[in-house]
Amino acid sequence: MDEETEVRRGVARNPSCSVALLRELARDPQAWVRAGVAFRADLPADALAWLAADEDFDVTAGLGRNPASPHDLLACIASHENSDVRRSVILNEQTPLTILEPLLDDPYPINRAMLAGHPALSADTRRYLLDDPEPQVRFIGAQALARELAAAGDAERDRGSPGHAT
Repeated sequence: MDEETEVRRGVARNPSCSVALLRELARDPQAWVRAGVAFRADLPADALAWLAADEDFDVTAGLGRNPASPHDLLACIASHENSDVRRSVILNEQTPLTILEPLLDDPYPINRAMLAGHPALSADTRRYLLDDPEPQVRFIGAQALARELAAAGDAERDRGSPGHAT
């Protein structure tokens, strides 16, 4: 195994890395390497379980951004004490609305602002953010809502256009 942390992390993030090596890197003494493993959507279940018990914030955040992380793990990460760790589930486009909803009232405004653009949010949920005390949250929420409503209007017009099968 290479003694350079950056090399091991690079190997962990490489899609060609073998499952056996991923398992080994999931137990690396350097948290930065383990965090690189945590991002992998093809992470074997046993390695994911091992990393889920890791207390390092970067490792936990990597699992939060992992689109293959189980929903119960994402829910746990979404309630983490650290705002950066909570943000990781917001950055995961696979996080379902039920897990994101408690973050609508996250005490950290940047988290709410980033949440405003999440694809899982409904128009009604975005409308909730229009009353946020933070201007940036309201602005991003309004932008996302406008895009969503415009796309819905375009789809409606397309359905009514001549030659469109209904």
